[in-house]
Amino acid sequence: MYKNRIDVLPVAARTANTAIRPIVARYTASLRLYLNVSAVSGTGGIYPVVRGYDPYGGVVELTNGGDAITQTGVYAYEMNSLNTPSDAVGSIREVTGRSVPYQFDVLVKHLDASSYTYALTVEMVDDD
Repeated sequence: MYKNRIDVLPVAARTANTAIRPIVARYTASLRLYLNVSAVSGTGGIYPVVRGYDPYGGVVELTNGGDAITQTGVYAYEMNSLNTPSDAVGSIREVTGRSVPYQFDVLVKHLDASSYTYALTVEMVDDD
């Protein structure tokens, strides 16, 4: 099994929805997102969603992001088609039992215009 970890959003203060560049995940069987929130100034919160791309330019949300994050901490999100997903516990905010799309991105949604400082890392596990 091969793991690949990509720091897709460096630590920065952000006030609006932020998407990463699309990633081609040819042989990826599971994803884990790490959202490291180091400063929160609002009460609306943020959450990440995995989005898939169709070949004609359409983008669809494939996860719902779990509950909005309104406190500092490190949070994880999983998408996995290899095993029956377990419940989200501890710092794992969402577990989705779906196949990882060939091409995807992650959109961190902001529920208010307040500043949130965070970084996002994507970990991919190939199915070989």
